[in-house]
Amino acid sequence: MNEIERTAEDLVEKGIEEYDKGRIIEAIECFDQAIETEPRLIKAWKLKAVVMRSLGKTKEELRCYEKALEIDQKQPEIWYWKGLIHYTKGEIEKAKESLKNAIKFKPDFTEAMLQHGNVLCCMKNPKEALIYYDKALEINENFEDAWYCKGVAYNMLGMKEEEIKSYNKALKINPKHIQSWINKGEFLRREGDIEKAIECFDKAIEIDPNFAEAWYNKGRALEELGKTKEADACIMHAFKLNPTLLYYVFQEYG
Repeated sequence: MNEIERTAEDLVEKGIEEYDKGRIIEAIECFDQAIETEPRLIKAWKLKAVVMRSLGKTKEELRCYEKALEIDQKQPEIWYWKGLIHYTKGEIEKAKESLKNAIKFKPDFTEAMLQHGNVLCCMKNPKEALIYYDKALEINENFEDAWYCKGVAYNMLGMKEEEIKSYNKALKINPKHIQSWINKGEFLRREGDIEKAIECFDKAIEIDPNFAEAWYNKGRALEELGKTKEADACIMHAFKLNPTLLYYVFQEYG
């Protein structure tokens, strides 16, 4: 390691210390100085990206990833985070390409496989998504998020038996997997088993009493039982917990 590289590494270490102390501006200054000293130091770009992510500065975070990838394409974690940014921005093709590269450079990258599957579901391609979920489960059969996402893909395909089995598997692995309780409840509600559906929503509420979706879905189920007063109370509580939920309800039901 030459003197310039040593100085840049020291600045990175100082930046980490500042960040750990909650001194965000000082941490960014250290990483910027490290980059100025050694522009090809990938670690500095990656750590600056982490800080930008913590600040919600997505544009700056993405720029850091792109700069790092100009230096070295074989960075699976950077491709992964880049893919997530594109996904949240609705840039689906870019997300797909980034996540494919993450898997290319790290073939056992189960989180990237999961997110790649989610992108494919977003592209209305659940059959191909299942391939990626299964690849992740071949590596880690106890990956509850992959089982949950398989359930979502099976729902898109109308494969009811496989859907409910997937949610049950996720819940066997992690009984506190809240979204699996929600989706299992919705499955049972669609199948007409309203009482058991409500039990699932209650499980979700037990795990997180402030989870608005669980209260809303419980309210809808109670409506189907003719329990209007209880239903209205649940739905209003859901809107109180998450006012933006009202917008999505209007979008779904007009």
